[in-house]
Amino acid sequence: MAQHDDGVWEAVWRLARQLAARKGCFDAQRCDDIAQEVTTRAWQHGVDALPRAKRTAWVKRTTRNHMADLLRAGRRRRESPLVDAGATPVGAYDEAWFDARRTLRRVDAAARTLPPSERAVYGAVVCEGRAIDAVAHEMGVSRAVIDTRLRRMRDRLGAALPGAHGAEVAHGEARAA
Repeated sequence: MAQHDDGVWEAVWRLARQLAARKGCFDAQRCDDIAQEVTTRAWQHGVDALPRAKRTAWVKRTTRNHMADLLRAGRRRRESPLVDAGATPVGAYDEAWFDARRTLRRVDAAARTLPPSERAVYGAVVCEGRAIDAVAHEMGVSRAVIDTRLRRMRDRLGAALPGAHGAEVAHGEARAA
């Protein structure tokens, strides 16, 4: 029985490693780690008792799921500002960061005072960077109407925001971080 089990586990490990390499894992050490994790899960779930076809399907599914979990975890790590290498620790931000936050708050407050039609254009064209023609088509109006709303929106934001920030936001140069 031990001889049979060793062959099953070796086959599970080999299949998981081949699948990991085929599915985009280019680092040999990482492929080995994935294969080891899948083999451990197979042992925990008693996969050696399954027929060969079902065991193969189980290994394929588990390898794919484990690789997806690793990709998701890596993406979350990259998106987290506290995990990034060289990230500024909480509480150690410089004055420029606070200035940017204050400016964004003023822009947000000024944008809330816009009429709904101009606020929709502001969100679609300035914040999201979408094409004017696409926004016009989506809203069911002509491009000239969108251009007029943009001009009025820029004038209102420029008047509502003091100093250079009004001109930057009015012309779509300031973007939310």
